[in-house]
Amino acid sequence: MAELVKTNKWCLVRMVICLVLTGQAVQAQDPAPQRTRPGEQLTVFLATFGQGDQVWEQFGHNAIWVRDAAAGTITSYNYGMFSFGEPGFITRFVRGRMLYWMDARDADQELAAYQQTNRSIWVQRLNLTAEQKYELRQFLDWNWLPENRYYRYHYFYDNCSTRIRDALDRVLGGALRAQLAGKATGTTFRSHSLRLTGESTLVYTGLSLGLGRPTDREIDAWEEGFIPMQLMAHLRGVRVPGPSGATVPLVAEEDALFQAQRAPEATAPPKRWPFYLIVGVLLGAALVFTAYRTRTRPRARMYLAVGLSTWGFVAGFFGLILAFLWVGTDHTTSYDNQNLLQVNPLSLLLAVAAPVAALRRPGARAQRLARLAWRTSLVLLALSVAGGLLQMFPSVAQVNGPIIGLAFPLHLASVLSLRQSDDPRASSREDASMQLSAVRAA
Repeated sequence: MAELVKTNKWCLVRMVICLVLTGQAVQAQDPAPQRTRPGEQLTVFLATFGQGDQVWEQFGHNAIWVRDAAAGTITSYNYGMFSFGEPGFITRFVRGRMLYWMDARDADQELAAYQQTNRSIWVQRLNLTAEQKYELRQFLDWNWLPENRYYRYHYFYDNCSTRIRDALDRVLGGALRAQLAGKATGTTFRSHSLRLTGESTLVYTGLSLGLGRPTDREIDAWEEGFIPMQLMAHLRGVRVPGPSGATVPLVAEEDALFQAQRAPEATAPPKRWPFYLIVGVLLGAALVFTAYRTRTRPRARMYLAVGLSTWGFVAGFFGLILAFLWVGTDHTTSYDNQNLLQVNPLSLLLAVAAPVAALRRPGARAQRLARLAWRTSLVLLALSVAGGLLQMFPSVAQVNGPIIGLAFPLHLASVLSLRQSDDPRASSREDASMQLSAVRAA
């Protein structure tokens, strides 16, 4: 069937959808008019699309498909629409106030679009009564009106998948939430985010740094529905009242319309903290070694100044971003972020003062800056240690081992390097060496 789908044209796509989703070709209507209840001519499907290449595509996507046998249409209701070119998009993105909207279009076009981008497609036919199907389409059509289609997007609490989950729960009278809420999953918002984006070290680092403690609590099956693939899996176990009164599975039938040729979805986040620890240790060792070399090679002070200033600037810059996300935006999942103990705006003082200390410039002002660099490095090290100690208390700990592993060795190295640079014994030896060189030259 997948090969057939790959080679279709627009008309063939429509026929394939009808064959796969309903198990039979669309029959010609009886010329004699018949009374039907509203919704009897409708069939409702949950369409789920697998991972794509872009960052936002790696979380998957879904839509509600409604087939109207009387009209001969299959309409896709999709809550995942946004545009980078929309006026004010960047500002709203930075402030955590993005606007998404719902769209409705032919399902065959959607099928072809996801197929062309090599994303798996699954459909689940849902066991809904005629009244529920009619109510669902009425709600979706109302939601598609220009004045109703926009909504404030949230990565975890209000996205394309949770909107569909909520719409289904609405027509099921709360039965979906009643069966999924409180059901343990052993997962968190962070674990799913890192699991699905773990192939990219850059994205993994950004999420590890930017996500705060609110993403570390365990979520239930209802909340886990923010991931389309998880919602699809949870629906398989939901049961609803059938025509006879006995409960029946909500998912009457499930089919894979297209299987992507890509690596399977990861089942757990990658364990990368050893990598970050090794990088932190190597960079810290380079700083300490450079500081040690200043005893015999004064030129090494320039390299030490550049290294300390670079680390101070990087840690301070990202510290400012984390602080801004917490106090200046609606990115609630970045609040209460203990990574501020590892990368802190105070590091910007180190970026300015440490080069003066490393170069040992003469003058009272230079000495004050050198003392400022030393004290700042001690404070930053203490904050990093405090962040590590919090890991001993699960009730307050944050899952940020990779960031601690990267930052702590560099904070420790900064203290040791500045101590070595300001060591009076090392200074005396250096001065004596320079005097001896001058005597020999004379």
